[in-house]
Amino acid sequence: MFGKENTHLTVQKIEYGSVFGVERLVFDDEDIKHKLLFKSEMEGLTSLFCTDTLKGLVAEHQLTGIGFSEDLTGINFID
Repeated sequence: MFGKENTHLTVQKIEYGSVFGVERLVFDDEDIKHKLLFKSEMEGLTSLFCTDTLKGLVAEHQLTGIGFSEDLTGINFID
C-alpha cells in the first residue's frame, strides 16, 4: 500500500539534471489518515513509513524491536 506524496511540499533531489532521490518527503494527510503502514513511490519502495497512530500503539503496548525516525528521507539514523 502506498501513501500519496504531497507534491507541493515534497522536494526531489536533482543531480546532473536527473532525479536522484528525495530531499524532503511529505505525505498527503488526507490520504494516509486511515493507514498505519505505507510505502512511497518517490522514495524508491525501500523504506516503510507509518503514522503517529501506529507509533502510539507501539508505545501503548510496550512493543520492542522497532525504531522510529521523523527523518522521512533516511538521512538520520533511526532512534
